[in-house]
Amino acid sequence: MSGNKLKHIFRSHRGGSVRCVFLLALLLLLSACGAQTPAELGFLAMDTYVELKAYGDNGEKFLSLANEETVRLEALCSAHSEKSSLYRLNSGESVRDAELDELIARAIAVSRETQGAFDPTLLSLSRLWGFGGGGAATVPDEEDISLALESAGYGKICFSPSGEPELNGVQIDLGGIAKGYAADRFAALARENGVESAFGSFGGMVCAVGTKPGGVKWKVALRDPLSDGFAAVIQVESVCVSTSGAYERYFTHDGKLYHHILDPKTGHPAESDLLSATVVDPSGIRADALSTALFVMGEEDALEFCREHGVCAILITRDKRMVFVGGIEPVKDSVDEAYSPVFEK
Repeated sequence: MSGNKLKHIFRSHRGGSVRCVFLLALLLLLSACGAQTPAELGFLAMDTYVELKAYGDNGEKFLSLANEETVRLEALCSAHSEKSSLYRLNSGESVRDAELDELIARAIAVSRETQGAFDPTLLSLSRLWGFGGGGAATVPDEEDISLALESAGYGKICFSPSGEPELNGVQIDLGGIAKGYAADRFAALARENGVESAFGSFGGMVCAVGTKPGGVKWKVALRDPLSDGFAAVIQVESVCVSTSGAYERYFTHDGKLYHHILDPKTGHPAESDLLSATVVDPSGIRADALSTALFVMGEEDALEFCREHGVCAILITRDKRMVFVGGIEPVKDSVDEAYSPVFEK
């Protein structure tokens, strides 16, 4: 409301102090309601459509910074752009980039924790299948798969005393944690800019900063792997939620579906008894990597891993069960009737 209009309203009611007090209260109420409308921003990055929203006075400034940061991280984590530090590192150049070194170290740490179910060294294998670098999707020869596996393996990477990675012939693909890192930076930028309530969607990764105004938790709808709808809804605050599934990127050949989540042991798309795996964690990087790892593991090993490591997850199985692990529960009556909810402590 403009200042001139505001002055006009008060002049027209000078004769009644009660009316003025009422009007002032109404204006303050309208102003407060307006403050609850979030700033919103959407753009393309990291092979997906990113949607951001934030509440508060610094919302628009924060979202602009988050946009710039996401685009910067896309370039940093790209294994396909010749201008990126990662591309040059994979090409054998000596690259000094502390941020990149830290990302690789964190990816390898999750690889060790999951005993290789998550492995960021499958770039050659991913390209062979046509899931990376813009190549055509195809079913490779077994001999080519074996050769690609020989040039992979997280255990081959060593780190110098100063933290620089020595690849020893392998090539790094940070696609498995890039969106998670973008989510982590989104949350960090919110804190740095005094934003206490924000939400970011980065494809299969979402980041909830705090709660909605008034302390209401954010609702996150879990994609139904068998349709375009939602399988369930959960409520979260101050966490990241990542989902990995066979429905995300795939192609069919001779009537068989081949998805992009490769099993580091076989070099083929993981033959999991899961349709999707969702991880809820304060760390975006960890949620991103672990959702992939749990999908590769399959239900039995994934459940054991979650119990041993205190992971909160939702596993949707091929026999249409939805297994909630680590205390996560769906919003009441939100589980699609096609699935049977199971609760694991």
